[in-house]
Amino acid sequence: MSKESMLKLVQAAILAPSADNMQPWKFRVTDDSLELTLDRNLMGHFFDPADVATKIGCGALVENIDQYAQYLGLAMAVDRSSSGQQDVVARMTFTPVVRNDPGNFSSELFLRCTNRELYDRRQKIGRQARADLDVSVNSSDGFSLTFYDLPVQRKMLINTLYKADTIRFSHEVVHKDFYDVLRFGDSAGKTMDGLAQATLGIEFFFIPILRYLRSWRLTNILNKVVGLHHLMALRGIWLPMVSSAGLVSIVHSGSADYLEFGRVMERFWLQATRSGLSVQPLGAFPLFLARLNLLDGEGFSSEQVSRLRQLEQAFEDITPAYQVAERQLVMLFRLGYSGRAPGRSMRRPVDSFIE
Repeated sequence: MSKESMLKLVQAAILAPSADNMQPWKFRVTDDSLELTLDRNLMGHFFDPADVATKIGCGALVENIDQYAQYLGLAMAVDRSSSGQQDVVARMTFTPVVRNDPGNFSSELFLRCTNRELYDRRQKIGRQARADLDVSVNSSDGFSLTFYDLPVQRKMLINTLYKADTIRFSHEVVHKDFYDVLRFGDSAGKTMDGLAQATLGIEFFFIPILRYLRSWRLTNILNKVVGLHHLMALRGIWLPMVSSAGLVSIVHSGSADYLEFGRVMERFWLQATRSGLSVQPLGAFPLFLARLNLLDGEGFSSEQVSRLRQLEQAFEDITPAYQVAERQLVMLFRLGYSGRAPGRSMRRPVDSFIE
């Protein structure tokens, strides 16, 4: 394979989503392979318990490579035998093949993004789009997609995620992590990572308030005095979800394979992009549950652990595919149609990922 082709694969790969858009990836490139490694300096936030968020992002990255390899007429094989050694995630090798399929989502790779704007709930998701989304998830063993169509389901899900978000906005470590990755003004153009202000989907007049709330001491006082965490959750999760045409979850049964979780999540997202849907992942609750179940709630107070257990039970009540302690919540999404183009998360230059 040419070096140009390998760099094209890397370029497609790094378009994958990552925790807080920190892009903690490195590649070792040979004539016929890419070895994916991790940069620990760009990991370790509260929303990455046991590297779960990073592993899911790596799965999305591997899926992107596979899709674009097909477009280039290549078959990809993934070797994970050295996984866990010096942060090596996987080694991908490529061989030329004669194939008529140009790669299902090779174009959508460059269009997929998070849209945090409010959507037009009046525009419903069509039957064919729903069927295609279902196939994108159910084509992999053990995965299932749930649409929350009934008003009572929507109400319970929104209420569950709203309560989880009040924990997010009242947690000191999460607060610090958020401001560590938040990029105001033109700072995103300098770092080419993190959460750019333009991608947050919030009103312009809220930006100065957001800057002011960087102080945890002030934020904590306002949480206690005026319930700021409830107001933040209302704007951050409740209002966007109410405006959505569709709310869905991806659940997995059986032992967890977070790299595979990421691949399935990315295929769903690419299919949604092909269907013309705006998409926002709702990652706080799934990653809170991962910390709860993998690390016994490390980092949460006993009161927060108790509340999350109750919220997990409420989620089980409206999601037939989910069973506490037996199945994993891969991701939640809100879907819809938006008239505004979203701000796109930036990516660092390709050569910065090559070792």
